[in-house]
Amino acid sequence: MRLAFPTSVLPLSAIVSFCILSGASAVSALSYSMVDIGDLPGGADATYARGLNELGQVVGYGATATGYHAFLWDSGVLTDLGVVAGGSESYALGINDAGQIVGYSTRDGVNHAILWESGAISDLGNLPGGTVGSYATAINNAGQIVGFSSADDSSRGFVWSDGVMTDIGAAYGGTDDTFALGISDDGSAIVGYFNDGTVNSAALWKDGEMIEIGNLPGGHGSAFAYGVNDSGAVVGYTSSSTGPRAFLWEDGVLTNLGDLPGGLNYSQAMAINASGQIVGRSGSEAGVHAFVWKNGKMVDLNGEIDALLGVSLVNAYDVNDKGQILAIGKTASGANHAFLLTPLAVPVPAGLPLLSSGFLMLAVSRRRLRRRLRRG
Repeated sequence: MRLAFPTSVLPLSAIVSFCILSGASAVSALSYSMVDIGDLPGGADATYARGLNELGQVVGYGATATGYHAFLWDSGVLTDLGVVAGGSESYALGINDAGQIVGYSTRDGVNHAILWESGAISDLGNLPGGTVGSYATAINNAGQIVGFSSADDSSRGFVWSDGVMTDIGAAYGGTDDTFALGISDDGSAIVGYFNDGTVNSAALWKDGEMIEIGNLPGGHGSAFAYGVNDSGAVVGYTSSSTGPRAFLWEDGVLTNLGDLPGGLNYSQAMAINASGQIVGRSGSEAGVHAFVWKNGKMVDLNGEIDALLGVSLVNAYDVNDKGQILAIGKTASGANHAFLLTPLAVPVPAGLPLLSSGFLMLAVSRRRLRRRLRRG
């Protein structure tokens, strides 16, 4: 009897070689699973997320048929938060663990600082003398809100608590334009920037004074502080002799976080969590990429997710104390989407999915061969 091998079955040596090559192709471990936040109804593949809490709830804004609307994403459900009465657009920028959401909404060409709470939308108003708009940028778990508002022909950072909006410039001294962008969870520190009429300078408001973060050696341009944790560690970006660089400021010491390999002297830090993990964006040899800075090293997030998803992460806006990261990326079709990255309990070798598929092909092929032999 002549054994006839079906032509549809690959030689076993080829399949084994495929399996080995697939496994060998792994150059790094997959450290995060990733969920696409999706689009609001009527959206045009344009979703931007800005805030993340400890429950994994995400807020941001997305395109709709009538303009950009603020949204809440919770366990796979995307909800349009609506606009202020008579408004046209809205943008959510922060959320605390109680589900209180802050941002701003546009009405008659003027932006209004907004609090979304229990299904209701509240206009936070302006500082005295303000007429041209206000923005709420962050909220902590005590319900304290920071942002900035027009006030007597200037822009002033504020902290809002229990219905009262306070000018942080007046509270801490100084007359420059000020902009509050972040607040620690314990309320002891506020970060942002001020403008003295010539340049924007990163600032920390703490213990009754405003502290200027300053520039890295050789720097002389603008600087901005975006995030602060309860330890008082501040992140943002400042100028250096070679361009804008992400920084970490702790106890008066300003550290240059550098950039990703191949970067063109550009990086920007957006947020920091309690354990000191920092996220943001940096130039790289493949363009601007999202990063996480941990254990003293800046890591390209695109190397930490499954490349088969076809997503290029270009910025990371927030990180919670569980290590979940809120990022923005380009899909395979070129659309702008928001993504939630969750750390894997055990990192998975990047080639493992292909390796498993290869051995599955091997098992199927052997079963087919045994059936053919029995028939022959």
